[in-house]
Parts: sequence; C-alpha cells; structure tokens
Amino acid sequence: MPARYHPLFDGLWNDEKFDGAPFEEIGFFIFLFANARMRPSGIYRVTDQQMSTDSRLALAKVRRYTEDLDRRGAIVRDQAWMFVCGYLQRQPKHENLLNGVHADLSNCSSERILRAFSAKYPQQRKWSNERLATLAQRMLSVDRIGGSHRAEQSSTNLKSTEQSSEPKSGSRHHPEQIRDVLERMDVKVERDRP
Repeated sequence: MPARYHPLFDGLWNDEKFDGAPFEEIGFFIFLFANARMRPSGIYRVTDQQMSTDSRLALAKVRRYTEDLDRRGAIVRDQAWMFVCGYLQRQPKHENLLNGVHADLSNCSSERILRAFSAKYPQQRKWSNERLATLAQRMLSVDRIGGSHRAEQSSTNLKSTEQSSEPKSGSRHHPEQIRDVLERMDVKVERDRP
C-alpha cells in the first residue's frame, strides 16, 4: 500500500490537553491518526486487539491510552468506532476529500461518534444529522418489524423500555424519544397506526 501524508504539527507535543500524559501515550495518539485505517473524516473502525497488534503495545496499554485520550477529548471511542478529533481540520479541503468525509459519515453507525463529529465540524452537521436520522428510522423500523436476531434484541430492549416509565440502563432509546429527536431535526416520522 502506498504511503499517505498525515500532517503532524510540532505544537502537539506541548498541547495542554496532553499535560501529564506519558510520551508513549502521545506517540500512540500520533499512531491513531497516522495509520493505514485512517479515513478523511478521522472516523474509522478498529478493535483494541488490532491497535495492540499494529502499534506493538500491550493490550492493557492500548485500552488505558484510548480511555485516557477519550477523556482528554483527543479521540472519541465507541466500541470499535474511533474518531480522531481535529484530523479533518488539518487536511486541505477539496472535493474528493469532502466526498470521502460524506462517505465515512454515511457508513458510521455510532451515535456518539456522529454527534461528536457534528459538534466538532458544524459545517458538515447536515451529513451527520442525515446519518443519525437514518439510524433512528432503522431503529424504529426494527422495533415494528423484528426480523433478525439483532432486530429481535433491539425490539426487546425497546419493548421493555415501553413497559416502564423510565428506561433501563443498557437499553436502547424509547421510540417516542427517537421520534421527538427526529422531529426536532425536521425529519418526517410516520406514526404507528392503531
């Protein structure tokens, strides 16, 4: 695979968000935005085990560093989804890059990542909001239809939430909450028919 250019600014070493972080952790952060999985948006999928193998760091260190970098606001992590905050702002903006960013957002299934991206890059908020709306619509459809094993699990979580006045921890979102969010985003939502 040919090498790609990933800009690294020397101010990174003195960035206050890394105050107190060990040198190795800052080096690991550089690895996160300079590896072959990196996408134009800064959003990609990678497991802890893959990062451990690729970086040659122990799995425990990878987990400790990703948790700390997430806490510091340098990255956002959601299961296997990774968002390196600020990566896009260091890239030259051209049509191909922006098309790649749009494609990355269209493929992302993490609400947490999409919301963080939208907050970081308000000029691309439309794309992340469209994807969030698509994910929410799918969740509503899954609740109505059931179907696959995953759909049945989501449906069970949603139904158990409907039975209690407060959502249980670990459950998805209540369908009415999803509808309210979609309507605030000016997305038309089909109401359930009796």
